[in-house]
Amino acid sequence: MVAAVRRVALFGLAVLACAVLSPTTVALPLTYDFSATAAGGPLNGSVFNGTLTVDSADAADGTATITDLQFHLLGATFGLGDDYIAVTVFASFNAGGDLTRISQYAVISPARNAAIGGFAHAVPIPSPVTSFQFSVSGFAYGIDPSQGETFGGGAVSGRLVPSAVPEPATLALLALGVAGLALTRRRTS
Repeated sequence: MVAAVRRVALFGLAVLACAVLSPTTVALPLTYDFSATAAGGPLNGSVFNGTLTVDSADAADGTATITDLQFHLLGATFGLGDDYIAVTVFASFNAGGDLTRISQYAVISPARNAAIGGFAHAVPIPSPVTSFQFSVSGFAYGIDPSQGETFGGGAVSGRLVPSAVPEPATLALLALGVAGLALTRRRTS
């Protein structure tokens, strides 16, 4: 009878621990490694890499606002502050959580800005590129200052960077289970 009460008490403690230690819905930053492949022109087939960060709660519906971005193109690194559109930049994901698109991010060089004018923000871009953008059509780049993004349709893909730190609730539940097994084994021997 006493053993049964102890088992019920241990079960009750385990249920209570699960309730108390289970993770709550907290928005955490998710970091993705991504690549953009140039389609056409002198950079055809070239793959450029970057990282971006979104909010986990925002990403749950398949589209999220990018909170940080680093993109490497021909030895230069570009970030959100280099975007001349100055609007919210988005990332889209498939059902498996993989990155499928970056939208509304464009960078122009001073040469392109001088040729077409009207933009308050331009940054140096390594030659031969005078502009590039991510849009619903994929990755595009241009090499003629007066023509814009003339080589478009480049693929964009990315994967979530795994978190190296396990959740505290998972570790606590694992420890509780091991302690329960040890206690049960000690009592039976």
